[in-house]
Amino acid sequence: MFALPLAQCLGLGAAVALVAAPLPATASPQSAPSDPTHATGAAAPAKPSKAKKQHQDRKPPPKLEQQEAAALAEAARERVDITARAAEIAGKHGLQASARWLTVQAQATRDPMVYMMAAETSLEAAASDEQLAGVLELIEDAMLLAEAPPVVRIAAGQVSQVRSECEAIRTAVAERRADRARREAQRKRTRRGTQRMFVGGAMLSLGVAGLGLIAGGATQLGRYHETLGAIEGMEHLYDTSAWDSYYDQGSRMILAGTLLTVVSLAAGVPLLVFGARDRREGRRTGERMTFTVRPGLGSLGFVARF
Repeated sequence: MFALPLAQCLGLGAAVALVAAPLPATASPQSAPSDPTHATGAAAPAKPSKAKKQHQDRKPPPKLEQQEAAALAEAARERVDITARAAEIAGKHGLQASARWLTVQAQATRDPMVYMMAAETSLEAAASDEQLAGVLELIEDAMLLAEAPPVVRIAAGQVSQVRSECEAIRTAVAERRADRARREAQRKRTRRGTQRMFVGGAMLSLGVAGLGLIAGGATQLGRYHETLGAIEGMEHLYDTSAWDSYYDQGSRMILAGTLLTVVSLAAGVPLLVFGARDRREGRRTGERMTFTVRPGLGSLGFVARF
């Protein structure tokens, strides 16, 4: 064995200590953490809890439900009062006055049900195309208010009911318009038939006048021949120029009467025939009875037209 000097031993120990000591954190860039959350010690964001999700999906508070129920009950009571008042007005002043009053109430309450009540009453009282157009405007307002109500007047489940009843009223309006057009065509046909029969009768009366001319001309010719028969063989002794005028006049009357009678019969008879047919057809289709089924607010209405 051999011994090293003390100074060499101390230097060797210091070198070993330096090699074995750990490097500082900033000495090597590879030792820096890639996630800043690990460097700062901050925790990752937590996911929303299940309880919070259930809280977000919960229904409106019971207080809002109670307010909505109270509003619906109040609207139902108002509709009952409006219905009773409308029936009273209809009994005293007629359907037209009741329809106008219901329209004012519908605009004031913004209630789709009241709009439909006004539309149904207006439809029953409608007597012109303008009033039928007003019925369509009322049901359009009812559908808009049902689908996007500014205030709570009906429950959510009644929207489909309002829509279906509005469509039924729209169909009834279309049927009423078609019925009015058909009746107007029938009235025109009946009126045309009456006019034809009147003109045909006038033409036949002219034909009768023509027959009168023929009869008058025949009378004149008869007088002429009777006079000449009385002086037969002695015509040269008399002045027959005046009697010749009877012959000419009678001949012209017969000719004019014949022409007038032929023309009058040729024009008057067809006019009478076609006029009678138009009147018969117009009256027969005009008297046809029709039935219409129209749904109402929770009911069905049967309308018969004669």
